[in-house]
Amino acid sequence: MKEYAEKFMEMCDLQAETDRMIFEKMRMLSVPAIERYVFAIVDEVGELNHELKPQWCWWKEKPGDVNRDKALVELVDIWHFCLSLMIHHSSVKLEDIAEGLNYELRSFYSPAALLANIGSGFVGKLQLQAVFEQLIGWGNNFGFDFPTVYEAYKKKNEENNARAKSNY
Repeated sequence: MKEYAEKFMEMCDLQAETDRMIFEKMRMLSVPAIERYVFAIVDEVGELNHELKPQWCWWKEKPGDVNRDKALVELVDIWHFCLSLMIHHSSVKLEDIAEGLNYELRSFYSPAALLANIGSGFVGKLQLQAVFEQLIGWGNNFGFDFPTVYEAYKKKNEENNARAKSNY
């Protein structure tokens, strides 16, 4: 699991650099307030939930299939905002979070549980661990182990960096 903790820390480093570029480009004098992060995370959870609609849409005879690639991208988008919030609004040592996570956990997809944890800004150690274990658990439950999420995160991070350098 040490390897996974190192990947988690790399994701934190990548996110911090992306944030720096975005904040600089937008001439921000301070980081976004916790409430703004919560709005962004709620929005991304909604997008993931929409991609998973075929799994929970009982009223359609043929709801279609989940587009796994799109679902992974939406999951990774949630990761970006959660990492950024942790980096900028928590005094918890990132290494403590990275080393304390269960990277093989599987958890039931429950947007309400995640949103309950983020409602307070989840900047304490227990809340951070709960949020990231939910994200890890969702990934594992969807068939995306942590190395898969890590690779998808890096790919989306490159895209976000390119956007930060353009007029996105």
